[in-house]
Amino acid sequence: MLSPEQGAAVLASLLGASGHVIALPFNWEAFVRSFEGRQVPPLYRNVARTAETKASRATTTVSDICKRLNQSPQGKRRPLLQAHIREQSIRILGLSDSSPLDTRLPLQQLGLDSLMAVELRNTLSASLQHKLPSTLLFDYPTVDALTDFLAQELWPVEKPGAQLKEPETSSPEARAAAGEVENLSDEDAETLLLAELDALKNEKKNR
Repeated sequence: MLSPEQGAAVLASLLGASGHVIALPFNWEAFVRSFEGRQVPPLYRNVARTAETKASRATTTVSDICKRLNQSPQGKRRPLLQAHIREQSIRILGLSDSSPLDTRLPLQQLGLDSLMAVELRNTLSASLQHKLPSTLLFDYPTVDALTDFLAQELWPVEKPGAQLKEPETSSPEARAAAGEVENLSDEDAETLLLAELDALKNEKKNR
């Protein structure tokens, strides 16, 4: 949805315009990526070039996060990791960089859909150079939960009997679904994740 500020800005720019106009937020980067190497139609060439430039800048920004984390003192790693997760979440959600983001609030409540969940998982996996489960955003839906899990994954606690934090699943059914994916391929697990996220989103709409 457009924010009131965005709506007012769009309205001001369209006053006096002729013809039919539709104004909507659109993730052009995700749209261009959907072609997966195929040629982008001529109608979208200019948009594609702009989207690719933005994507390139984003990649450059996150490419050195591993180095920064590894070179930071142990006590400063978690805040840096959390800031990185928050920054990428805001970018993928299409929020303003200055937008407040409650790190305890499930990202689905902020508009994260199935495709965004996969994109965020892939972004974090690439930037942290660490393979992450397909159900990442399903098991750890908040920035805080993601930070705790990834911190444990990247820097395991060297204590006898140390255990990972329990996933923040929303229901017994969700926990059962998360358990099932252990024996599935990444592709099948990702399909299950998308279906579960869509089901949760539809359930909230119907309440």
